[in-house]
Amino acid sequence: MLKKTCTFIALLIFTIGQAQSTYFVANQSEGGSDTNLGTITAPFATVNHALSQMIGGDTCYLRGGVYHEEILIDGFNGTSTTVITAYDNEFVRFDGTQEIQNNWTLHSGNIYKTTLTAPIWQLFVDSSRMVMARWPNAQFNDESAYSHDTWAEGIEPSSNNGFALVDSSIHDLGATGIDFTGAIGIMNVGSFKTWTQRILNHTPGTNNFVYDSVPNNGYRTKHHYYFFEGKLEFLDTVNEWFYDTTSHVIYLNMENGQNPNNNFIQGKVQDYAITMTNSSNVEISELYFFATTFKAQNCSDISIRNNHFSFPSCSKRMLQNLDKPLATQFGSTGSGNEVHNSILEKCLFEHTDGEAFRVYGNDNIIENNYLHHIDYTASELEFLMVTVNIKGDNNTFTKNTIHSTGASATIAPGNSSEVSYNDVTQTGSLQSDGAVHQGTSATVQNSNLHHNWIYQTPKYALRFDAPGGSPGAAGQHGKIHHNVVWSTNGIMVKGNHHYISHNTCFSNNGNGLIILDEDSSNDSTYIQNNIASKLSAHRQHHISLYPVPGFFDHNWNGYDMSPLSVSDVIDTITYIPLAGSSVIDAGIVIPQIPHTVVGTLPDIGAYEFGGIVWTAGADWSPNFFPWNDPTIVQDTSSASLNTVAAFNDEFLVYPNPFNETVTIESISNKTEQAIVSIYSSTGQLIGKTLLTNGKKSIDLHDLDQGVYWVNIQSESGSNQLKPIIKK
Repeated sequence: MLKKTCTFIALLIFTIGQAQSTYFVANQSEGGSDTNLGTITAPFATVNHALSQMIGGDTCYLRGGVYHEEILIDGFNGTSTTVITAYDNEFVRFDGTQEIQNNWTLHSGNIYKTTLTAPIWQLFVDSSRMVMARWPNAQFNDESAYSHDTWAEGIEPSSNNGFALVDSSIHDLGATGIDFTGAIGIMNVGSFKTWTQRILNHTPGTNNFVYDSVPNNGYRTKHHYYFFEGKLEFLDTVNEWFYDTTSHVIYLNMENGQNPNNNFIQGKVQDYAITMTNSSNVEISELYFFATTFKAQNCSDISIRNNHFSFPSCSKRMLQNLDKPLATQFGSTGSGNEVHNSILEKCLFEHTDGEAFRVYGNDNIIENNYLHHIDYTASELEFLMVTVNIKGDNNTFTKNTIHSTGASATIAPGNSSEVSYNDVTQTGSLQSDGAVHQGTSATVQNSNLHHNWIYQTPKYALRFDAPGGSPGAAGQHGKIHHNVVWSTNGIMVKGNHHYISHNTCFSNNGNGLIILDEDSSNDSTYIQNNIASKLSAHRQHHISLYPVPGFFDHNWNGYDMSPLSVSDVIDTITYIPLAGSSVIDAGIVIPQIPHTVVGTLPDIGAYEFGGIVWTAGADWSPNFFPWNDPTIVQDTSSASLNTVAAFNDEFLVYPNPFNETVTIESISNKTEQAIVSIYSSTGQLIGKTLLTNGKKSIDLHDLDQGVYWVNIQSESGSNQLKPIIKK
């Protein structure tokens, strides 16, 4: 009996020791203390202390508040998931800044100054990001920081690697009278590559300078752009700031000559709020990150879900540090540092200096995220310098929305990747060349690019391309199918043994579907069931001069259909074939490409008449910075379109009710672009279009009577949702 009792007690102790536990953390002002028990009524004050009490499978709930911790999650493993999350939808903010409460004194003109005790490398005034003092000037609040128009331009034939001659007719460097020696140059002298280099020699009044040369294999003799930071003399307009690393004095030029003593001012002092190492089965969810972010290495089966990252990364150029920005990272280089079998889902990434994020590892899923205003320098990025750099095998990038990016290429997908159901527009504003999807050599092999919307970008939409003298060098055995591409440089394909099928391409610059035959490319590629206003084996010229190689049949090619255009066979808003269109049942069954047939044979193009109306992009509307209470964020999925979003009206929608057409007009008469999406009352996307020049009329005469929703996503990132009624 005694033996059985001891066995029972031992089993009970073991069971209690293995039981999952729940811990709570709250700010000290809300009763948090690390001497507490970590319960909901007696919470800990720090997440790190909670982690010291936790084992794999435990949960840490964070009560609402602002947290400045640098958290280390190390060695958490187990069959159950360890969770760090906000409690009961409370607003939890990780903040990588410190408030600057110093007394400011007038320096000169409208410039104020104060002395700091610790360095900062990003500055916010009343939650608005300030501009590092620069020449030529640019602003964030008018989007000019994302335009090459605010960069100086070079005269390339008279320049070389290490020496630049500035085109004074565009921006006159000599007229500034400033000595640029010692300044920092953000040098886009590699077409699709940009470097941060030191200016070694400049004579005031001249338009040439010597700079620390860039790698010889990266320098190009075309498309030179640059701007400069790192000198107090550049501080000459509102919303600019400068930090002197020697004297520790910070200078600030406030708008309207304001005295900064009356404002809430914050400086960035942190790179990563959360670092995760040597762990598995960990979830981080429902958190907000301001001027800080997250990184993981040597982890597997981790989940980063439902988080908002605003201003997550920033270069330390203001501290005279020319290294690349420390961006959000899933893994890092080296086999022992990678992250595998993990998911990044339903997160917002906005206003970065540097990539949106980097992924190193295999079998990861990047799904249903929203990325906008990514990187205003595109300098010192990894690989080909892209918005999202993925290095590894079998990664999936799906259902993401991306717009307003600086880097020439948007997605470098890794090997054997799937890139699907993404909505991408307005990319690559700060570099030349490039593509939304940039596939090179090994990354093309077994890649699957399908069901994407890519539009309104000066770059190629999808590209299988790499320098070399053979199809193998450019990549082989890739699939590009069921994509809709308009107002881009089109789809360009090198290599061989591909399937290019069921794509819809129209209104592109030059040819919309380009199947190159150079270096013996594509003689065994299948090009079938595509709609293209212009399809050829050349970037610009007619198919009669450049016939398409490979197995080329059952396509609708505008070159052969004159005087018809794509709008005669499909609805260019919904992308669906028109009733009675010649593309219906005009395709061929392609066993290697999944396609649900309605009728006797597949339709040509990305959509099947009467079939599933698929949509692309994130299915939710983020709480863009400056954040509102999360409870009023409007979800644009079908589940919640019956509630009007709590956004400020920036656009008029009229007449309402309407008969045939509805007009969208910017109240402020701005010329910024906006994406206009029309939804049914059940949340099904009917179509989308682009508003330019502040006003657009949309023909909706084919709609039945009833209530619809128009969602307007402005270039600056705001959203407006309005009900409209068809009479």
